[in-house]
Order: sequence, then C-alpha cells, then structure tokens
Amino acid sequence: MPLVLVTGANGHVGNQLAAHLVEHGYHVRAMVRRPDDAKRAIEILRHPFVEVVAGDIRDTDAVTRAVAGCEGVFQVAAVYTMHAADPQRDIIDPAVTGALNVLRASKLAGVRRVVLTSSLVAMGNLSTPEHPLDESNWNDAATEPYAKAKTLAERRSREFADASGLDLVCVNPTLIVGPGFPHHTPSTQLFENAIRGLLPVLPPLAFTFVDVRDVASAHRLAFERPEANGRYLCGNVTVTMRTVFEYLHRIDPTIKIPRFDLPRIFLPFLPPLDWLQTKFFGTTRLMTSESVTEYASGAAYISTARIRRDLGWEPRRFDESVRDTLAWIRTHKL
Repeated sequence: MPLVLVTGANGHVGNQLAAHLVEHGYHVRAMVRRPDDAKRAIEILRHPFVEVVAGDIRDTDAVTRAVAGCEGVFQVAAVYTMHAADPQRDIIDPAVTGALNVLRASKLAGVRRVVLTSSLVAMGNLSTPEHPLDESNWNDAATEPYAKAKTLAERRSREFADASGLDLVCVNPTLIVGPGFPHHTPSTQLFENAIRGLLPVLPPLAFTFVDVRDVASAHRLAFERPEANGRYLCGNVTVTMRTVFEYLHRIDPTIKIPRFDLPRIFLPFLPPLDWLQTKFFGTTRLMTSESVTEYASGAAYISTARIRRDLGWEPRRFDESVRDTLAWIRTHKL
C-alpha cells in the first residue's frame, strides 16, 4: 500500500482527496495544523489508513518530517479566501512559500511525483466559447490576492521543478462544489446564499464549476499516469447564476428564482453589500472590489480536452453536484 502525503487535509479538496485515495488503496499521511480539531470534524481523518500529522507548510522542519518515506505528495494546502487584513501576509506568502517548502522537501526525500493543486484563476478569466482558456494561459497580470497567490505559487513551483528535475504535475480546478466541506468556501457559500434567499436579485455573473469528487480523481490520475505532465485544467460547466438557481429550483421548488437580473453598471456596489451581509448573517465573504475587477469581466469558458485525453478524466453531471451540495448544506448546519 503506497504512502502519500496530503497537505491541507482538513479543507474541502484535501479531505475528499484523502477519502478518494484510501478508497483506491493508498495509505494517506494527512498534514493539518490542528489534528485534534480536524479529526473531530472530518470522518476520513479517523480512518485506520490515514495517519494525521501536525504541521504548517510554512514550517520547513514539519514539512521535512511529513514527506519522509512518502512515494507521492499532494500539495493541496492554501488559503482560499477573498478577503484578509494583510493579503500579502495572509494569502500570497503562505501559498508561495508553503508550496516551495513542500517541493524542496519532496526533492530531498526522493518523492516520485508531486501533484500541486493550482486553480483556474492562475489561467485568467478572459475567454469566449470560441476561444476558451486552456493550459497555455497564464494570469500573470493578476491583482486580486487569491488569483495572484495561485499564479505565483504555480509559476515558482514550475520554475523549481524545472531547475531541480522534480516530477511535478499541476491540477487547476475551477470553482469547486460538491459535498464534504467542513466549513464554507467562497464557492460553496454561493449555494448557501441561494438557499437562504440572500440573493434577492441575480448578479450578472457566470461561473465554471466542478465537483470536488472529480477534482480528487483528477489528482489521483495525475499521480498515477506515467505520461502525465505539466498542468491540467479541471472543470465541468460554465453557467450563469440564473442557471444555478434553475437547477436548485428543480431539485427543491421551495428555492425561489429571483425575478430580476442586476444590471452590470451596479457591479461596483456588490462588494459593500457583501460586506454588510457578512456582518449581519455571518456568511463567508464572496467578493471584494479587487475580485469584482478580476472576475466580473466575463465568464471563464474552458477547454478540458487535455485532461480528458491524457488522464481519461470525465466529470459527473452538474445536477448531481448541485443536488449533493444542497444536501450537504442542509444536513450539516455550517
């Protein structure tokens, strides 16, 4: 049974990846910052084939201990938030420094392959159905902190891998939904807001979603397939917020579809309204002025030809993802 390390195993992708790897015959070493809290919250971390270790990817000694003896490493840990008091310190630096720490330790330990969780935001947002984003695109002009963090982390990781000879494969998911999140992310908070009626009008935005279980399988395939290389864009469907509501309404007719679409001219007013909503309802921040500028310019149409061809990856139906996300939110009062 091969031993692999999953960093950030208490997050949405991390815990679902750990479960998927165990299901496929792996022994998982799960790295989290607070093991006792993580074990209480996440069932897979109590599995006999999961070894939970304490550590922060910014701590080089902790990372060195965690990678020891591992055949593979899945560098998943990152801060996924749209807002921080100090974005450089709290979002960008952990992503870049942490990823490089994991890669350096993996190289020294003789790890066979590292799979890095990057993001669609490292590829940008400007696209059309005729000219979709693919693995050749880079978002080097990113200014929004999360997009900048993901872009820089992947760029620096690739530079290190190329210089050192480390076998590195990157998976770039779009907005991740699906069950299994111990706390809301900006991606899943969209669904919570829809369920609670916190979106009285529909923002003129479109998003590209993917199920967390399909993201987990993409990571495993990226590790297992000898021919896997470079980066893989991992996404399913691009849909408007109205379409999301239509899916939700078909599953549960009590979820009402807002009648009106917000004109694009009012987009700059969304961040302060989002801030107020966070203060009054305790929701996760979804947008800032920087994120509106970064992501509201258009829908991110994508091409998944490479991941389908190289890895044999296929996503599940979007209605299944919507249904299971809805069920998870209602079963787990987050």
